[in-house]
Amino acid sequence: MDVETSWITFRSGNEEIGGFVARPRSKGRWPGLVVGHENLGLTEYRQNETAQMAAHGIVVLVTNLYSRIGGKAPAGPFVTPDDRRRAAFLSMPDERSAEDFLASAGWLRAQNYVDSSAVALLGFCSGGSLAFYTACTRPGVFRCLVSIYGNIILRGEFTEDRQPKSRIPLAPSLSCPMQGHYGAKDSEIPPAHVAELWRVLAEHDKQFEFYSYPGANHVFSDSSHPNYQPEATRLMWSRTYRYLREQLGHSIETS
Repeated sequence: MDVETSWITFRSGNEEIGGFVARPRSKGRWPGLVVGHENLGLTEYRQNETAQMAAHGIVVLVTNLYSRIGGKAPAGPFVTPDDRRRAAFLSMPDERSAEDFLASAGWLRAQNYVDSSAVALLGFCSGGSLAFYTACTRPGVFRCLVSIYGNIILRGEFTEDRQPKSRIPLAPSLSCPMQGHYGAKDSEIPPAHVAELWRVLAEHDKQFEFYSYPGANHVFSDSSHPNYQPEATRLMWSRTYRYLREQLGHSIETS
């Protein structure tokens, strides 16, 4: 499916922020998807993958969570990779990011080529963690959530008070169905964290499904990363598009 892409700006509260949007060229009313990017930001890789996502029959808007610092991830100089990651996480505070996702959903719903009743939320890595926070604190906005190796308990090295930040206490407030994808060998998201989140969601009768990918580490779906696993990635995307098709009620291509 042929797609077109563009950079856009829109209001989030009293501020103007940006994003990258890809949509099918064909006429129609398509489902919408708000995406939270990784801590590396709206890279060329993220832009290319966004276009690939839209080709399945979705209008995809990646919210630029770094809009207020020039649109790119903090550049340093940094002494260590963890110093870079800490600066990145601190540049995307929970509440502001949630409001930016809501503003993104509003932008999508205002477009005449988007089905305003069929808007979902998806996030990668830090963006997945922020998407989960949003789905737990902003009810009634998104039809479903997909978290692709979204951090469940963020290490203290990356938080403002240098204490671990857990998303698990938010789970009872999850406001929409959720699909989660996690590597079984993820160095940032141990299986015990996934199991505990699963337990709390099940305890509170939430609608969710989790998938674990044997041998996969963090960032396993990024073909530009050393941890890339092609077969796990293929399976993950197939499951993601199937889930979006079911939850949004549109003929999204699953392969």
